[in-house]
Amino acid sequence: MVRPLGGPGRVDCRLMVTPLSAGVQALNCYRGNSFLLGKEISPRSNSRNETCEPRMRCQESMLIIQAGTRVLTLNNKGCTTREVQALRVTRHVEPPGLIVISYTQVCNSDFCNELKDISPFNLNETKPDVPSPEGLMCPTCVGLGLSCSADLLPCPAGTSHCYNGNINVKGTFSGPLSVQGCVQESCRLLLPGTQAIGELGTQESQTSCCLGGHCDREAPPQIHSASSISHPGLAWSGVGVTLLFSLVP
Repeated sequence: MVRPLGGPGRVDCRLMVTPLSAGVQALNCYRGNSFLLGKEISPRSNSRNETCEPRMRCQESMLIIQAGTRVLTLNNKGCTTREVQALRVTRHVEPPGLIVISYTQVCNSDFCNELKDISPFNLNETKPDVPSPEGLMCPTCVGLGLSCSADLLPCPAGTSHCYNGNINVKGTFSGPLSVQGCVQESCRLLLPGTQAIGELGTQESQTSCCLGGHCDREAPPQIHSASSISHPGLAWSGVGVTLLFSLVP
């Protein structure tokens, strides 16, 4: 703005400039990554506080996989440039059998990226109790790395095949997840192609799906292993019956 000063014919041409960032408040968000493996969903994570850049928002991204009685929860929190998005729960694979669910949220207030209510997932209400009349049994497990220690468990009614595959996770950290269990359809991917779950990228690979549990799959190449997943701030700790794998960048 040009402001005239003095008498007639005299003009002060100095400009009064207002900084573009004035009035834009930086948000405070939770930041961290964690894997939790237990008997139920656990939204908690070892996270720290982070002050975002102006115009950024808080986000939380979560991938949940249930195989038998074991539930793996992968959680990512931090700042993002994405637009505000209400809480969204996507059921990629419904019961009976393996269950795969994702959760994403982008919010615009301090420390809003902390899930407290897990009732939208309803895992306890979806556990089938009726066994398969064909007596189908499949190796069943979920865990970090290219393989997991699988128990041979009876499958629920409505399933017909055994799934065995890996989901590669990409983002602020990367590494494979191993999944085995009963499924309803032959050769159906749990997460078709490459998907973005909030700030997490996922790609399914080395998948087999076979009738009646007679699966033969060559050992995958040792590109990754649980011990090769690295990130600053890597920590393992046991929490009751839950295994906590926490990444805080």
